[in-house]
Amino acid sequence: MKKIALTALLLSSSTAFATSTRMDSLQGNAGMADDTDFQSYGATQAGNSVWLDYDGASLAGAAGFDGNAVTFAQGALGDRADFGWYHADGDSGYRVVAGIASTEAIQIGGGYGMGDMDFGATIDKNGDDTGIQATFRSRTLSDSDVTAYGLTVDKNAAGIIAAGGYAMGWIWGGDASKAALTVGPGVNVIQPDGGDLDLGVTVAGANLAGEVTIKDWLGIRGSVAAQLDLVDPMGELDVATSTTSMFGASIHTDSVDIDLAVDPSFVTGGPHFLTGEGTGPAASFSARFDI
Repeated sequence: MKKIALTALLLSSSTAFATSTRMDSLQGNAGMADDTDFQSYGATQAGNSVWLDYDGASLAGAAGFDGNAVTFAQGALGDRADFGWYHADGDSGYRVVAGIASTEAIQIGGGYGMGDMDFGATIDKNGDDTGIQATFRSRTLSDSDVTAYGLTVDKNAAGIIAAGGYAMGWIWGGDASKAALTVGPGVNVIQPDGGDLDLGVTVAGANLAGEVTIKDWLGIRGSVAAQLDLVDPMGELDVATSTTSMFGASIHTDSVDIDLAVDPSFVTGGPHFLTGEGTGPAASFSARFDI
């Protein structure tokens, strides 16, 4: 059964140490706000800053200025370029995004956000095949609690995939140290073209994330996420559990913030050249400059 990534569906991100790498360390915990939220919630303004992200396979960057933002990303193989334009005033906003690999492989989309809600859609053309994806997200965030939910529907040549999730949680602390715990269920429905329906259910998913400033120039953060899933609920019902963890650190200077994220599974599982298993990038890196 395919795992349901609630943190991806309910993507959220704090204005302190605000980069994609920071959110990797927190596994996208919906209770930890981040300057990169403008990419998921259209009404959210980007901060006045520039940042670059590198995860060992691809490079991405963004610049936020006066309620506007531009983003770019390079595919892992260098064969695709993604671009985005964002505008928001705090109450509402919109975005236009495009991904280009060739004249035969193009993705175009956009979205609109108002208040705590965001709506988006993309059209993906790859040769003679055309896919359509629609998304809806909502998040209500305060200093003490968070509620987030979302739905994604993807129709392409392979079939239809629909995924939904809900999370609620609690937030503690302030600027120097902060933690958030979110819990909630999820569902994933796959209807292959000409195949049998596949249903995945996360009975309970939890994400505990936190960060603390040790010195004026040094901070550490990390997260643990766990899921209880139903395996083959339409057949021979069984249950399965999974746990993932991430660790990160930040270095602050007068001119730049540097974020690092490390995946412990790379260390415990061993690198590919020793084990033959693909564990993904061992670490990611971000640099952020205020403007």
